[in-house]
Amino acid sequence: MSSFKLTTEDINQGIGFDEFADLPDTSAHVHASFMREAYAQRELDPGLIEAVEDAVARHGGHVTVVAFADARCQDTAANVPTVARLCHEVAGMDLKIFQYPAAEDLLAKVVAVEEVMTPLLIFYDRDLNEIGRWHQRPHKATALLEQGIAEVRKAVMDHYAFGLAQESLREFKEVLEG
Repeated sequence: MSSFKLTTEDINQGIGFDEFADLPDTSAHVHASFMREAYAQRELDPGLIEAVEDAVARHGGHVTVVAFADARCQDTAANVPTVARLCHEVAGMDLKIFQYPAAEDLLAKVVAVEEVMTPLLIFYDRDLNEIGRWHQRPHKATALLEQGIAEVRKAVMDHYAFGLAQESLREFKEVLEG
């Protein structure tokens, strides 16, 4: 964790979910309708909500979630609505979103920018002490992606035996012919 402590002024620069989903940048609107629909339809497990409420109580009854999010990112579109809905459902939880990379200066104070995977969620207690971080996607989703990538790679390699090697040769020839 970073030794940098966000200030109330830093946090107040963040925007809420509605404003984030309405960003005028056209690239941000790629996932805006998906985010709004996901927020409206996302059903949160009541048992997990209760566990989060207990955790918030253990942290003094208030938790601020700071999200560095890129609206063009699929993981952001999938996960920011979930945390927004969570903050709506749980008393004492607030969400402030910072558009990445526009908020890169603030982000650089809490993490090495080259290590950023969006969304990056940083959880703070009522005194703005960092509780912890979460980024990008659930571990299970990463495992599914890795499994899918491995299957695709194997399928592509298998296809080399059935003609892709010849396609490579054709393209090599085209490069050489200019």
